[in-house]
Amino acid sequence: MPTMTIKNIPEDLHARIKESASEHGRSINNEVIYLLKRACHGRRIDLEQFLDKAEAIRNKVVVPPLTDKVLRAAKREGRP
Repeated sequence: MPTMTIKNIPEDLHARIKESASEHGRSINNEVIYLLKRACHGRRIDLEQFLDKAEAIRNKVVVPPLTDKVLRAAKREGRP
């Protein structure tokens, strides 16, 4: 397996990686590998699936229409 040396890591970045590793129960090395994988691979979003989920959530939420009348009433409630 290849080995990599990273030089000149800013102290604050090293501290953040060390803290993150501790929070996730990983060594600093494994945390860096995890972060690199996540950054390089990313998550590809299926647009159709995302829009379907958004539509399903939108259909579950019942919200009255936001009209000028509703906005004016909300502004008046927040003022003395």
